[in-house]
Amino acid sequence: MSFLDDLKGKASDLKDKAKVALDESEKNNNIKKKIKNEEVLISEEKIFFEEYNKQSLEEFVIEEQNKFRPTKRTKHLLIDDNSKQWTTFKTMSKTFKYSELLSYELIEDGEAVTKGGVSLGRAVVGGVLFSGVGMIIGGLTGKKKSKNFVTDMKIVISVNNPDNPSIIVPLVKKKLKKDSKDYKKLAENAQETLSYLDMIAAYEEKKLNIDKEPVERSVADELKEYKELLDMGIINQEEFDKKKAELL
Repeated sequence: MSFLDDLKGKASDLKDKAKVALDESEKNNNIKKKIKNEEVLISEEKIFFEEYNKQSLEEFVIEEQNKFRPTKRTKHLLIDDNSKQWTTFKTMSKTFKYSELLSYELIEDGEAVTKGGVSLGRAVVGGVLFSGVGMIIGGLTGKKKSKNFVTDMKIVISVNNPDNPSIIVPLVKKKLKKDSKDYKKLAENAQETLSYLDMIAAYEEKKLNIDKEPVERSVADELKEYKELLDMGIINQEEFDKKKAELL
């Protein structure tokens, strides 16, 4: 094969690749239109869409419907720092404002291990800290004897939203030993999710504290008030002059 033939072959390959890329882009745009029109996708279209966009179909729907752009995510939670919204993978058709978060708790076999929320902070209730990483794992203490296994673990989030007042995020649905790798991995995922919920609660707590801070009054404001009291005859000129001297 001559050098010229080789160049022609490479040019033909590039042309074919460009056509494939164009076809895939057009196919992706058509699928997006179907999604926006709430048309049902066939399995092949969904697989193509997720591989092409490197994004799940559910995440795309959330972004388009709610203008929700996740900036942080855990195994169970999606957060948009910019719009101050969040959702769970279980409630992906609905997003929540930071201000809608009320409280949350990690429950293990019917007992609260840790709780948190706006104006609550977060505290260990019946659990122990997993040494080294500061995460909470089971091992409920108190009157009940601690077990070396767990059969049910979940995060319950209370929301100020009539449509979704309570969100349950299941973590464990089968019997697991607490010293198993699976359990510790689930505990790590739970702790990460709780930490992000702590972050949202702390943000809202800061807003509340700012709203509660008294507005600093200027000397001019105070003098104006005392002048009004003087004009109303509630204080006399001597008292007004004294207060004026203190302020100035």
